[in-house]
Amino acid sequence: RGLDIGTGASCIYPLLGCRAFGWEFLASDVDPSSVRSAGDILERNGMKEQVEVVHCSVDDKSNQISSALGASKAPHRLPHFVMTNPPFYSNSADAESARQDGRDRTAFTSCESVCEGGEVGFVKRMVDDSVRLYRDKIGLYTAMLSKRSSMNEIIALLKSKEVGVGGNCIHTTEFCHGKVTRFGLCWTFADCAQRFCDDGGDGNGLTNAEIKERVEVFLKENQREDETFSNEEDGSISYAKGKDEWKMRIEFEKEVDEVADAKAAVNVRFMEFKDPKTKGHFKNFCERLSGEVFRTNRKWRRKERKVNV
Repeated sequence: RGLDIGTGASCIYPLLGCRAFGWEFLASDVDPSSVRSAGDILERNGMKEQVEVVHCSVDDKSNQISSALGASKAPHRLPHFVMTNPPFYSNSADAESARQDGRDRTAFTSCESVCEGGEVGFVKRMVDDSVRLYRDKIGLYTAMLSKRSSMNEIIALLKSKEVGVGGNCIHTTEFCHGKVTRFGLCWTFADCAQRFCDDGGDGNGLTNAEIKERVEVFLKENQREDETFSNEEDGSISYAKGKDEWKMRIEFEKEVDEVADAKAAVNVRFMEFKDPKTKGHFKNFCERLSGEVFRTNRKWRRKERKVNV
């Protein structure tokens, strides 16, 4: 179930989500005519049972998520994700001014194009809602922005609220259609980690120190250009590429000596990345690291024998 804030007259995203994936939606808008139009379109497409469209007061700017839920027939049914394509402009003059490249402005109603603070102000209020009220209650928050500078400003706000730290994730992407580029931003408070555990396959469980040594050797042997890693004060390892292209944190669980079957483990958290293709690199990295650290004990025994000799 998703929540689409500012669904518009066409209710396009809930329609696509229902048709393509069978999702349910709560869709909100401040324009009564858009709410009526969206309801008519849903009825003609036989989706009134899957999508609930609600009208929210234009004056209720401080709590967009609660405003939509409060107008719903099922206010206590929280969505799994929240999405928005916010009004881009902060005033009518900006919305109606000529484009620098000579293209015509898209036909918008005032509610669709203008809001207090423009797209940055709109999404900042959504960030505040997500941090204060729905932090761990909603899985994913997403927004589409018209400017890279707007996206960077929101990312700075998220980081100031420690989103993207300790396993929380911030992801970005770009939507390129002809001469138009839009910027997608999503954030979550869920734990974005891959966990690997020592299975003691050779009868001798690894200690945290041994695992960390193997991880460091793996990083040194597989380090690519413009990649760096460093040991942090909390015992974890930070691994990054370039200027914020991507960042990982490798954590080592504390060993419990009193428990005979305690197993040392590694958590690899993907903190943030710019290019969605990097997801594949992260998955490949985790698979190679797991195999190198936990399953190739023969290699490490050979290394140990060389050291002892």
